[in-house]
Amino acid sequence: MKLIKSILGITLVLSLVTLTGCFDQKSNKTETSQTKTESSVQQDKSLAWTDNTVTLYIPGKPGGSSDLTTRFLSNGWTAKTGINFTAKNFNSTVASFTQLSSRKPNGNELSITHSAIFTQYLTGASDINPLKDVTLIAHMGNNGLRAIAVRKDAPYNTFAELISYMKKNPNTVKAGISPNGTTQFLLGTLEHNLGIKFKYVEASQETDRLTSLAGGFIDLGTVSLSNAKEYDQAGKLKIIGTVGANGAVISDFLAKAPENYKTLQEMGYKNCYAVTNYYVIGPKNMSDALVQKINASLKNLADKNNPYYIGMKGMGQVAQWQSVKDSLTEYKNEFQNKEAVAKSLGIYRKE
Repeated sequence: MKLIKSILGITLVLSLVTLTGCFDQKSNKTETSQTKTESSVQQDKSLAWTDNTVTLYIPGKPGGSSDLTTRFLSNGWTAKTGINFTAKNFNSTVASFTQLSSRKPNGNELSITHSAIFTQYLTGASDINPLKDVTLIAHMGNNGLRAIAVRKDAPYNTFAELISYMKKNPNTVKAGISPNGTTQFLLGTLEHNLGIKFKYVEASQETDRLTSLAGGFIDLGTVSLSNAKEYDQAGKLKIIGTVGANGAVISDFLAKAPENYKTLQEMGYKNCYAVTNYYVIGPKNMSDALVQKINASLKNLADKNNPYYIGMKGMGQVAQWQSVKDSLTEYKNEFQNKEAVAKSLGIYRKE
């Protein structure tokens, strides 16, 4: 019965995706929907920090990974605290960060953001400084493993062969990325650590990269492990490795994976790790007491019976929780790592 209730909760969240409108700087129209859940989680209303409905800003369009991650989070949060949440989608990450930064710091408007809050600022696309203009509340996990996929007729079948090819033929391997986004920074991390150089072409959406790889229009792209596996089994591309958080291994995600699915760290490339982290943030100048209260309410969302954990696992992502202190350490470290990559790529912001 507990499993059935948890599955029902996730199904409800997925169904809400089709009901949510968009908001951007060009439009004042906003449609929202409540996220309520039926769950086996034991509710503790003493964890609630407000009696109001809390608006969660989503830095992405309905149906994307940020949208689904936020809805899993809100579903699990409601189950644990009894608080009702409403979703507000943005057509751009920059608009999301800008709007949130200036709101009242009372805990009634929050966001689960990803690493784009760093990449957009470090490249100059956003003026919202993630260390000064928002309040960090908690680190809540990451997007799991990303597969490094190449076209099916590429002249390399392993990651080692790719590196050898690229050193002999610099700036010729066409890699599909979202300019100044997390995909470019992931590949930029490999460039920075391995002394290689990709030829970047725009393929901002994962669907763009998958279809371009299958059609042979690009040579390489990073995509979710689940999508890469499906295309690999259909013979539409080749997987030559995976990349995730520091220390992640393929067996954490696939029990019986072939050698080419191993993480680059498992292959011996110790510094080759990169991940898109998820953080709960709020407007700037939130009080320390309020931040601690909200952070504590998130702790049990990483429990295995919580809809957030179940939903994230179903997407191949990792649900976690860290204290305010540990979250801040993670947050600052990621900022510094991505700053080094931006400078290495020559795309660091101009003051």
